[in-house]
Amino acid sequence: MPIVRRKAKRTVWTELHAEALEHGCQLGPDEWRENPRSPATPGIRREQGEAWEVFRDGIMAKYPDLQRPGCRPWAWWLFDAPEGVHDAQTLYLAGLMGEDELLHLWQREQRHAKAPQTLPYRRHWTWWLFASVEPRDPAQSELDQLIATGQLTDLEQLILDDKTHAKRVGEGDHSRFWLRYLDDGERRRLGLADF
Repeated sequence: MPIVRRKAKRTVWTELHAEALEHGCQLGPDEWRENPRSPATPGIRREQGEAWEVFRDGIMAKYPDLQRPGCRPWAWWLFDAPEGVHDAQTLYLAGLMGEDELLHLWQREQRHAKAPQTLPYRRHWTWWLFASVEPRDPAQSELDQLIATGQLTDLEQLILDDKTHAKRVGEGDHSRFWLRYLDDGERRRLGLADF
């Protein structure tokens, strides 16, 4: 009996598929074909890759988005990003950010440079890149590097000078939220080892 081979049905890609590739919808075979906005199911990367080949140039023409420097379409991260590149910082470190994006990051950091930090003794990677007097040294804690370079905010210096203030902040309404990200050595240095 002869084997009858069926031709694979070619999928017609729509703008809904392009939107899913840009904004990050992970879809199953039926949902991907019929409604790209529905919830994800496994097993469709091949079709998403085929659609990305069709839509890549049009979607990538919108990037870099200078309102969101370091952002890329969801499918770019999935199919085109080099190994080890998974966020804006690694995008920068890999040399994949353009001058316009870096300029916008620098301008944003300059606007926020004098603003109080959200978390004491922590800075965003762009702060270390554009506002710090020296690059971030991962061999030491951020607390130690900020102290050594004299870059503490007034609140951070107050907490460092007056250990009772740090304990009051830790016992306040935020229920020690700001202390969770400090490592044990930093807690000891601030006199908060018991938190």
